[in-house]
Amino acid sequence: QVVQADVQKNRIAGVKGTVKAAVLEDCPPLASCQLVAASVYDQKGVHFLSTCVQRIHWIEKFREVFDKTTQRKRMGKFL
Repeated sequence: QVVQADVQKNRIAGVKGTVKAAVLEDCPPLASCQLVAASVYDQKGVHFLSTCVQRIHWIEKFREVFDKTTQRKRMGKFL
C-alpha cells in the first residue's frame, strides 16, 4: 500500500520522512506511460500520482527551524 494513513501527533516523529513508491504494472490502457504513485510523510501524508515520470529522485533540503522542546533554533532536514 502506497498511501500512508494519518497518525496521532505523539507518533509523528516515528514516521516522519517515511517514503513509499509504486508503479502500476500490467495495465493495458497505461502501457505506454505507467502510473507512478509516491507518498511521503512529514507532518501529514503527502501523495503524488504521475504518468510522466522517468525516475523518482529525492533531494534533501536543510533549513533552520525552531525546536519547541529545546526552545532553540536547529537545522531541520526535509525532502
